[in-house]
Amino acid sequence: MVNRFFRRRVTRDATLFRRKAASHRRRTLRMESLEQRAMLAIDMEFVTVGGAGFPAEPTTGAGGLDYSYSIGQSEVTVAQYAEFLNAVAGNDDPYSLYNDGMAPPVNGSAAGITRTWGDGRYTYAAVGEQASTQPIGWVNWWDAARFTNWYASGQTTTELNSGAYNLKTGKVWAASNLNGRITYSGETAGLRVGDYVRVEGMQVSLDQAPAVLMAEFNITGPIVAIPSSHEFVLEWGAPMWSMPGYDNTFELFGVPTSQSGGSFTLSEGGPERSADASYWIPSYDEWYKALTFDASANGGDGGFLSPSDGVGPSGTTGQTTG
Repeated sequence: MVNRFFRRRVTRDATLFRRKAASHRRRTLRMESLEQRAMLAIDMEFVTVGGAGFPAEPTTGAGGLDYSYSIGQSEVTVAQYAEFLNAVAGNDDPYSLYNDGMAPPVNGSAAGITRTWGDGRYTYAAVGEQASTQPIGWVNWWDAARFTNWYASGQTTTELNSGAYNLKTGKVWAASNLNGRITYSGETAGLRVGDYVRVEGMQVSLDQAPAVLMAEFNITGPIVAIPSSHEFVLEWGAPMWSMPGYDNTFELFGVPTSQSGGSFTLSEGGPERSADASYWIPSYDEWYKALTFDASANGGDGGFLSPSDGVGPSGTTGQTTG
């Protein structure tokens, strides 16, 4: 029963969570009244994950949560993401929410999203027989955060940098690497130690005698220091969170001889949602419990499906423990 909620993909971050808390219940019910739901571009179904206070799964130590919440019954689909793009990226796509990799394959039956320009705007269309069920690919955490901000607004806002996640953008123009810590020269106004930053667009020429190689200097990591008014330091190799599939793969060898500037996006306080968020991206514990916890196991006392029997990120079935 639990396994139908998820499929194994690196786009798990696009699955929305909703906590069943009294402070949000009135607003959630109001937004999802039958009349308003008929007007929404995306109508997502949620199921409850109970067992509040149940101890963590003993083998992994994951899934121990003191609250119940609701989870999307399926991942965000190709068709749903196309509706999101039409709502927020018609005139422009400054955050690169659309990726060319989303286009349907030339040969094959997989679903995809096309983008066309006409009458002064972009139009996105989901194509393929599986578009309404196939999870969207080629999205990152930042895309998912902006999707969540839009969804949580009642699918009305075009201000995608605030809501469940408060995001900021800025410029960088140089970088250097010392013992796994990357120092960027760039805009620092409003940055704080502990913020998570994603740097994009940095191109570095590396002197690796006898050749000069080009490399991208783009990583995601926490700010560990702000040594001056125009510098901030990221710790390379620190994943944005502990969900499998999220890590940094960049490493710099050689001496930078020339660089081209880029940009950054940051999430205030790291990948944590705002305190009053009604929809959000799952933590690892929330994702794990939704995938493996069965409230009806052990005579109704609840229990986890055993990782030793192949359950966990692979999404296969197994035995219950509890």
